[in-house]
Amino acid sequence: MDESGDLGFGTGGSKYFVVAALGIKDSRALDRLIKKENRRLGSNGARSIDHKFNKSSEKVRLSLLRGVSETNSQISWRAIDKENTKVHVRKTKDEIYLMLSAEVLNDIIPYRVNTDVIIHIDRMSSKKSVRDAMSTCLSSRSISDRIGISLPNVRIEHQVPYDVPGLQVQDFVAGSVFQHLERENSAYCQIIENKVISGVNIRL
Repeated sequence: MDESGDLGFGTGGSKYFVVAALGIKDSRALDRLIKKENRRLGSNGARSIDHKFNKSSEKVRLSLLRGVSETNSQISWRAIDKENTKVHVRKTKDEIYLMLSAEVLNDIIPYRVNTDVIIHIDRMSSKKSVRDAMSTCLSSRSISDRIGISLPNVRIEHQVPYDVPGLQVQDFVAGSVFQHLERENSAYCQIIENKVISGVNIRL
């Protein structure tokens, strides 16, 4: 799971804030996408380059997104139009992030008992207490509507993208949605639209 845009409501910020999740059964498929791209760029290994959507060439963007479209994966995203967000809601930035995150995770996490689910989140805080509080909240909200159904075993890990190739791939997914909303450039989203199971622009 990753985000794109910012949650600042002052001048100079983005118009939209996006949270997107990419779910896949075998994360090694995402590792292979990064390794393949690194080899094409003349570098070896899955952790030799830290790929970012905003810093990558058009060729890299298209290559990785086409790779995602061929994987056995699912994508869910939520976004808010910040210009139309009510004034009293703007003061609860953490709550906005948690709400959007919980919704996309609920879309992605499977309804199967005893299934192990590892959620990788781009590390946003250096404070362990903040990360732990976020993990507890997301774990609770992500299974809050599943009582009596099938609860998977969820583990949340806050990671640096350089160490997790899948998070690098996810940055391109979130960046694609952001381009679609912020720049009205749907070319990237169209490549991965076959993997999108839910995408909602929410008004708060």
